[in-house]
Amino acid sequence: MTPTKIKSTGRNTVDTLPIPLSPSTKRTMPKTFESPKRADSIRYKKTSVEINKIKHLQRTPEQLPYNKKLQQKRYYNVHPKNKTHQRNVEKEIEQDVLLKRSLVATTTNVKQSVSDEKSNSSPTRTVIQDLRVKKTVLDMYSKVRKTFGSLGGGGSGGPIYGEVTTKSFQRIIQFMKTHCELNENSSFIDVGSGLGKPNFHVSLDVNVKLSVGVELGGERWWQSMILLKDFVPEYELNSVFFAHGNVFDMKTLNPFSHVYMFDKGFPPNLMEDLASKFNNSIASKYLICYKKPKHIIELYRFDVKHLGFLSTSMSGSGEGNSVHFYMKNGKNGSTKKNVDDNKHLQMLKQNDFGFKVPPVPSDSIDSAPVAYAKSYGQPGMKLLHENKLNEYTKWCIEQVGINDSTRNKRRLRSRRQRK
Repeated sequence: MTPTKIKSTGRNTVDTLPIPLSPSTKRTMPKTFESPKRADSIRYKKTSVEINKIKHLQRTPEQLPYNKKLQQKRYYNVHPKNKTHQRNVEKEIEQDVLLKRSLVATTTNVKQSVSDEKSNSSPTRTVIQDLRVKKTVLDMYSKVRKTFGSLGGGGSGGPIYGEVTTKSFQRIIQFMKTHCELNENSSFIDVGSGLGKPNFHVSLDVNVKLSVGVELGGERWWQSMILLKDFVPEYELNSVFFAHGNVFDMKTLNPFSHVYMFDKGFPPNLMEDLASKFNNSIASKYLICYKKPKHIIELYRFDVKHLGFLSTSMSGSGEGNSVHFYMKNGKNGSTKKNVDDNKHLQMLKQNDFGFKVPPVPSDSIDSAPVAYAKSYGQPGMKLLHENKLNEYTKWCIEQVGINDSTRNKRRLRSRRQRK
């Protein structure tokens, strides 16, 4: 064997060839090394998180330390759970009521002291469970939707326009029955009636003496007349009338005992005019609108007392609004009635129910899409008072203008003649 060679360096070191290590000190590596898969790592993470959750389970109040108990008490005192819990319970109750459709209405008892009666203080919110709506009313709403859509009359593209849902307006009617003396001898007016859904609903549900809707927009008034000409013979409506006019042209609100209006977008001058007419009208006793008492009583000077309010939802948008109910005060602020029921009934016994139809708006923007019939106005009210439904239906058709429109029929030549 040849001896190993030794190399000399300038640093007085000796470099030799590497000496083989012993088997005990030798570092061995596996021939093949496989890294953990991604799925295995995710599983490991999931299992680790679950184990940590199990370790940190919520303790019972007995197991909590004393400092933790004090911390919870302080938190609950600052952030009480009563209001939120109550709202959640009310939502669950409403859902159960919608499923069960209970027939009995429950209202919260409104307690007021003598001082509250003298002052115009607002009572608490009244909660009325959803009642079962009559089949005729549901059928009427479905036909209106089929004819003009869910938000009828192109309301989405027009000015401020509101349509209350069927169940919400049924609660309004129930409140008026229990607290506002709405019955068969009542007369109802809707200021800004649109398609006339509230007028149809009140007439079909309560069968009031008179249900009138006054609408400024000519297109919506014309659409309401289209519905009226079909609903009069179908449901035998003998109390619904729609007038195309401006409320400023009306002298009084007689003979209407219940005045309803969706007044969210009404200007101040219109509200002041309505306040003076309502206060001076002998028959007008109840006001149903969507403005708060501080606006109705303090700002616009309606001589009324606040009875209560309900929460409603609007069709199409689902927006929530509160409808307020008011009753006219007596003389010198007393609680006695300032409305003579005998005069109210005497007005309804007249040939035209004691209601003078306002003139047609003079502005061309508010004009109807068809020419007005010669019989528009008081002749329709007389037919309605005399309960001549067949003639009244013909009168409605004349207002729509179906008979005036003529079609030119052209005879098409057959192919054989062309050849």
